[in-house]
Formats: sequence, C-alpha cells, structure tokens
Amino acid sequence: HQQAVVSIEEPEKGKRKLMAQNDIGIDLGTTTIIIAQEGKGVVLNQPSVVAMDTRKKTVLEAGDKALAMVGRTPNYISAIFPLKDGVISDHTMTRELIVVPPRVAVCVPAAITGIESDAVVEAVVAAGARQVYLIDEPIAAALGSGIDITQPEGRMIIDIGGGTTDIAV
Repeated sequence: HQQAVVSIEEPEKGKRKLMAQNDIGIDLGTTTIIIAQEGKGVVLNQPSVVAMDTRKKTVLEAGDKALAMVGRTPNYISAIFPLKDGVISDHTMTRELIVVPPRVAVCVPAAITGIESDAVVEAVVAAGARQVYLIDEPIAAALGSGIDITQPEGRMIIDIGGGTTDIAV
C-alpha cells in the first residue's frame, strides 16, 4: 500500500478531540474500531456505529453511546454502520468515528483495492491526519503478537475480524 503524505491546517476549533497529538495505530474494523497509542496500548475500543437524527441530518453519538441508542430511540434516530467487509462504505460517517493526530497507521484487509485504500486515507486525512500509513492486517497481527517479521522464519498468521478474515504465511 502507498503512504499518503498531506499537509493540512489545524483541526477546526470545537471539534471533539480523541487524544493528544501523538502517533497512533487504528484498526478500523467492520464491527469495532480499536485505537492504540505508543506507550499506552489500547486507548479506544468501541463499536463501529454512528447514531444519526435522520430528520435533522445530524450525528448524535458514535461508538458505545450510539450502540446503546439502538432500539431505544424514536424511529428517526438511525444506527449507521459505516464499514462493510473491512472497508469504508460510508465515508462521511466513518469520519465521525475518528479524530486523529498528525501521523496515523491504519490496518486494512490484505485484499483491499486501490479505491478502497484511497477511501481509508481520505477519511483519516479528513479527520485531521497529515500522514497516513496503511498496514495489511496480517502484518499488524504478526507485529502485535510479537513476531519479528524481519526474520526468515515460517509463520502462519490468521486475522479473524468482524467483516474479513486474512491468512498470511
């Protein structure tokens, strides 16, 4: 995958901030979004869902709070799951899930297309990143489990997610 390097202005004032200006890694999954920060580990683990008021076309909540609203609110409050099969299906709603620092590494399915990878980069850049690094999920899984991927050893990695399963040797 290609690295996207862009230069943007500071995020809008009043926009909610998820964390400080430090590098992070994102697993933008079909069912769950996980964000890890170096030195802190996992700092966010929430459902990939956004609650929207369809009458006013406004986002009400994201993550756990949005999921808690499902089935308990009027029918004009809609739960939107913006990721499908490990890729972005609703660009605008995905941006509601992530507000990020300048450099971000994002896990993506190994078989992602160029258009799908561009959508991930665009969503993360729109959320505030200046540099985006896409990492295949099996590589991220290997690194996360402590495997030294630079060594010539045979290993099989199986990454089973909510929308995709990747296997790599």
